[in-house]
Amino acid sequence: MPIRLSGMQSGLDTEALVSALVMGYRTKKEDYEKAQTKLSWKQDKWKSINTKITNFYTGTLASNKLTSAYNLKKATINNSSYATVSASTSAVSGTQSLKVTKLASTGYLTGGKISGSGSTKLTGSSKLSEVDGMGSVVDGASISVTADGKTSTIELSSDMTISQFVVKLKNAGLTASFDENNQRFFISSKSSGADNDFSMTAANSNGKNALEALKLQATTADTLAKDMAKYQTIAGTDKDTYIADTAKSNYDATISQYNTAIEKLKISNAELEEKNKKLAYQKQYVNSFIEKANYTDAGDGLYNPTTLDDARKYLSDRESELEAKKTDGTITDDEKLELEAVKTVSKTVSDDTFVFTRTQKTDDDGNVSYTSDVDSLLTSTEASITSNNETIAANNTSINQYYTEAGVDSTNAAQVDSTNGKILLSYSDAITGNNSLATGYQAAATTQYEYAVSMVEAYNAYTAGTATDSQKELLGLSTSSSTDTTSAVRIAGSNAQIELNGAVFENTTNNFSINGLTIQATALTGSEAVTITTDTDVDGIYDTIKDMFSEYNELIKTLDTALNADSAKGYEPLTDDEKESMSDDEIEKWETKIKDSLLRNDSTLSSVVSSMKNSMLAGITIDGKTYNLSDFGISTGGYFSTSTGEKGVYHIDGDEDDSTSKGNTDKLRAAIANDSDTVIKYFSQLANNLYSALNKKLGTSNSMSSYMSIYNDKEMATQYSEYKTKISDQETKISTWEEYYYKKFSRMESALASLNSQASSISGLFG
Repeated sequence: MPIRLSGMQSGLDTEALVSALVMGYRTKKEDYEKAQTKLSWKQDKWKSINTKITNFYTGTLASNKLTSAYNLKKATINNSSYATVSASTSAVSGTQSLKVTKLASTGYLTGGKISGSGSTKLTGSSKLSEVDGMGSVVDGASISVTADGKTSTIELSSDMTISQFVVKLKNAGLTASFDENNQRFFISSKSSGADNDFSMTAANSNGKNALEALKLQATTADTLAKDMAKYQTIAGTDKDTYIADTAKSNYDATISQYNTAIEKLKISNAELEEKNKKLAYQKQYVNSFIEKANYTDAGDGLYNPTTLDDARKYLSDRESELEAKKTDGTITDDEKLELEAVKTVSKTVSDDTFVFTRTQKTDDDGNVSYTSDVDSLLTSTEASITSNNETIAANNTSINQYYTEAGVDSTNAAQVDSTNGKILLSYSDAITGNNSLATGYQAAATTQYEYAVSMVEAYNAYTAGTATDSQKELLGLSTSSSTDTTSAVRIAGSNAQIELNGAVFENTTNNFSINGLTIQATALTGSEAVTITTDTDVDGIYDTIKDMFSEYNELIKTLDTALNADSAKGYEPLTDDEKESMSDDEIEKWETKIKDSLLRNDSTLSSVVSSMKNSMLAGITIDGKTYNLSDFGISTGGYFSTSTGEKGVYHIDGDEDDSTSKGNTDKLRAAIANDSDTVIKYFSQLANNLYSALNKKLGTSNSMSSYMSIYNDKEMATQYSEYKTKISDQETKISTWEEYYYKKFSRMESALASLNSQASSISGLFG
């Protein structure tokens, strides 16, 4: 802005005069600036609300409208020291039996203690030739390593250091290190499981000698001694005693298993026979009903109401007769089954949904048949009888198989109890009679004993230094003719193994995913199984619903507060001049008052709030019954007793986090526990209804609003740009007119200066 020295001749306050002359334009500019500021605040307000709505819409609602969000399951185990479990939505509810029979292990080899020549301590920088016992065997030594899905050959040399050897092992796919403190190599596979185990063998004689010198041979005396304990126990027992006791123990255990299985099959057959008696009566009464209802092979298949009533009365009369006998105690066991059957038929044909009209069908061969609910009942009854008979036959086959495997004659009273089918043949009688099961166990026990004796003899010879090559091979030791050093001194990589409900599962790790269950085995269970219980996760479903309402409440409070804000009539954005006379706190309160009221009674916001609240209030029909939120103990506060911002907020009865309703009966949690399917269907539909309502507001784009914008963001952006143009226009006008008026006053001042100069000259002429 140029510096103007005005009023020097006239004495007028030119700036004040010019300012007054352009005041109209300044006022318009200020009005536009205030309107633009209010619009900017309104945009910010809408952006904040729009973000909250879209986050709720795309997050919680999008998820909770799917039933999978609520189909939560939880799994517990009665002893967590053996395994940890979790369940996905696909897990089957119920109780399951778990045994951990094996834990996954990583193939591991701990080398024997080595030392340098002259008992010097070795380090990573020590050469292999410096290892005691290596001597001249290093050069030319070749080792084959299979690990991580590949086979590699490591060629050793006298110049190779221990660290370099370790690197070679790592490059071959192993995890390897040399412990300088303990003077040992530690080698393992990278992953657990039998398939991920490794082998390290000599590829030539020098390789065998090198592995022995490095104490990496697969079998050592220390571990062999531990393995010998069981064989020494067997060999230390009298042969005949061991054979007899072991064979008898195995025979008795097998017979016990057979008897248990036979007993279960016998019980099953008895139950099936009883069911067949009832079904036979049911078939009898269905046929009688058909006959008395006067069904014919006529094409229309229509029934006569009179004969139908007669058929029903026949069933009713027979039911009454049997009920009377039941009351006076004269009813037989068969008549009890007959009573159950006639009740079933009577109840079925009295059902209003039961179809009596027969439909005629003709196949390609011209055979005519009729179908109706009555015919279907007859067919299903006959099918059940057939199925039961098939099961009985299969059970009898299994029972006979047990007799065959046990080597007994089922008709021999001395061998089988005819009353319950239990095998009676003792071990001593079985041996005397040359029973195949007993003699088989005796032969196996004999082989076990002889093998144990051979192992002990070989071990004793080995410790005495007199073992032959065959004895060394029996013990798993290296021989003079063997280059294989992978015998079992180290821990072999093995798979984890569990039994779930009797089914065996294996994995390379201790983690299993089976039918919706995630099981991490941590310890062996032994012979005793632990129990996994899978059930509906009541707390999880409750929390899912509660979280949705918590988000909804926060959102609806925000919207209601904005919609029902106090009026800010008379409040306008402050000019810079106005701010100069106010404190910062006063300015903040003034502007907050305006900002809070920007969406007061806004029609767009009101429409959104109404659609949301109406969606929550609408009844939802599940399986023919209509439910409302109140049925699950969820409601808003009273209209007259609740503050404005809280009127649309929902409270869950029994919610410990809600002071308003925590003392009420927890209907929601009870509903989840008693009928989770209905709860899930209702709340997923509720979320879907709310989602659809918001989708109508968010899911379109036009000239006034963008996609996923609940307000007219495009229109507001245009308005903001227009205000910017109008403000610029006014600034141009102010500048133009100011320049115009200053020029006018400048010319006036110049004229006055000239006039004053002339007056001064004339005055000088007159002295």
